[in-house]
Amino acid sequence: MSSETNNQSLLAEQDDSSNDSSSLIVVDHHDTLPMDNTEKVANSVLEQFFDEIKMHDDGTKSAKCLICRTIVKQSTTSTYNYGRHVHRKHSKEMNEWKLRLENKKSNNTKKQPTIEKSFGQSISQKYGSHNHRQLELNQMIVHDLIIDLGLPLSIVDHPAFIRAMNTIDPRFTVLSRRTLCREALPSALEKVIVKVKQACNDAKFVALTLDVWSDRRMRTFIAITMHTIAKNDDSFQNYLLTFQPLSGSHTGENLRRQLEDAMATFIIEDKVVRIVTDNASNNLKAFDELVIPGFEVYFEPEDDDDEYDEETEKVKFEEKGDQTDLSGQEERIRIPCFSHTLQLTVADGLKECGNATSALTKVAVIAKLSHKSTTFAEHLQRQNISIPLPVKTRWNSQHHTICKVLEISHILLNDLLRNVGRIDLGLTARDIAILKEFASIFALFAEATTRTQIENSASISLVAPSILSIYFDLEQEVRNCKYLESLCQTLLISLHERFGGLLERCGTFSDNSMKIKKRSTSDLYKDDFYLIAPFLDGRFKLKWVLGSCLSESTKTRTSNLIKTLVLKAALQLYDATSHQAQSISESSTINIYTSNDDTLNNIPNFKRKRLFSGYEEQKTSMNMKRSCVSESIENEISMFEKDNCKDARLIFIKKNFYPHLYLLATRVLCVPATSAPVERVFSSSGIFMRPHRSRLSKNMLSTLTLLKCNRQLL
Repeated sequence: MSSETNNQSLLAEQDDSSNDSSSLIVVDHHDTLPMDNTEKVANSVLEQFFDEIKMHDDGTKSAKCLICRTIVKQSTTSTYNYGRHVHRKHSKEMNEWKLRLENKKSNNTKKQPTIEKSFGQSISQKYGSHNHRQLELNQMIVHDLIIDLGLPLSIVDHPAFIRAMNTIDPRFTVLSRRTLCREALPSALEKVIVKVKQACNDAKFVALTLDVWSDRRMRTFIAITMHTIAKNDDSFQNYLLTFQPLSGSHTGENLRRQLEDAMATFIIEDKVVRIVTDNASNNLKAFDELVIPGFEVYFEPEDDDDEYDEETEKVKFEEKGDQTDLSGQEERIRIPCFSHTLQLTVADGLKECGNATSALTKVAVIAKLSHKSTTFAEHLQRQNISIPLPVKTRWNSQHHTICKVLEISHILLNDLLRNVGRIDLGLTARDIAILKEFASIFALFAEATTRTQIENSASISLVAPSILSIYFDLEQEVRNCKYLESLCQTLLISLHERFGGLLERCGTFSDNSMKIKKRSTSDLYKDDFYLIAPFLDGRFKLKWVLGSCLSESTKTRTSNLIKTLVLKAALQLYDATSHQAQSISESSTINIYTSNDDTLNNIPNFKRKRLFSGYEEQKTSMNMKRSCVSESIENEISMFEKDNCKDARLIFIKKNFYPHLYLLATRVLCVPATSAPVERVFSSSGIFMRPHRSRLSKNMLSTLTLLKCNRQLL
């Protein structure tokens, strides 16, 4: 039976079975229209022969036949009536359509294959998991977007991101969040830890900084950073060793245990020369909110201000004890954070700013007005004037704001304030005089705070020269100040209380009239490193002493003390390294001969007997050798002192000329002056722990922070 007969029979049977509830309604409008559809070959009867498809309220749909203009109705779940209509009424056209449809399908199968298909590669084919391009783009997402830019982990599942990556490369498959969290990030962290351990292994001397921080959910973390001078290029290298949750109370014992675990993990117990920590816990709040008197009005919240602070702050402990006190060996090598100690000195002075409060308040309100009033801001912009935004947690930013206001012509500033109806903020001659005194007094404090927090260069060498310069500058200010003399006196007393150990070693002692209360940091600044480091820095050597206001006799005495300390430290370092090298050599000799024949090993080496050979000759030889080394170090000190080069890296540039001083420099100059490096870790972690990302787990936050702060190793 032919295909056409079968089709007719099937349609007839279906038609008979649907007679009782026929949904076919035929409405004749015009005479049959010829089909002018030679170019169109649709894949279905409905698309080929009907248009004006409509839905009705009773749940049916209808369509108009293109040939006879008849409207055919049908239930929404079937298209049978359309096919039956065409088969019965327009069988010729239907047969032609079927023939053309078959030809169309045949032509498609015979089309010449594309180049991609010829080589077995379809455009839609995705890269394999080990494809170079797939791995390259995955690495870009993990390193650049997630770690460097700190984008949310969920971005890899976002449709917009997937579309963007599909535009970049349609064959790339974006990794899922599950893969990112369970495979990509842990794998990257493992590689980083391996490289950090290698850096620790290569380092000869290291310094550590340690601090504690809490996130927005009040989960506490301890961070430890390592600092060393690279053996290959003498560059200053910084690494984050650990950033992990801290459970239990934040006592010195708990912190010491965490520190010991970190040193054991990275095998640096015998390489640590100094540990830099902040000061006592009851002083931490002073660092977080050190506000210059009068600037309180700037930081008063506005009605439209956000209710949350976008900066995550350090832990504020209620304990009165020293939360970073490290017992045992760690305590003997601990030095305080210079920046924190200096800020405590500033805080002492700010309590004596009563005369300056009125003028400082005006400056604070003017600065706030420049960022809140569009009219005042426009006036400033026309004059190309900008007033920086002071930060509550950075007192030196407030000092910078005062200096910028003083740089504006007071006549121009008062005119601008008059234009916006704030003549009450106009600065008088007395206000300007007070502000100038205030800015001058704290100028060196602000500069020292900034310069000692520098990365990738020596900073501990700045401490002693900075303190001596600040001290003599304050003595000069006391004589010159008209309004703020008491402020200068308070700062001088505070310097003796907090930096007394260093000032005394420089030959500067407190006046008997001063009521000095010795602080916990005073003796810590007696550390020899503070005097040795400037000498090894090509910028200072002994110039910071010889060019100071010390008496000539004190200059000579202090200079000789420094050179003696350098000689002693270099000689001790030589003895330690020589002993270590001798131990390694003896161990190597034993290992070489243990593999020889046992009979030969039992034969003792020939040795001529001598009188007193057990002690006299050995003692003389060692003394002579040590005497030669001491003389060599003294020559290096003399030559280095006379070297005209003022480069901070002089000791590294000419390390072949000063081998003993160079070795000492790698030990001393690797120590940072402040705990700023570990505080930068908290800033990076705070970026990950933004308010809308506060659901990050402790382990994931730890992983992201370690990768972010060691990104140079990725």
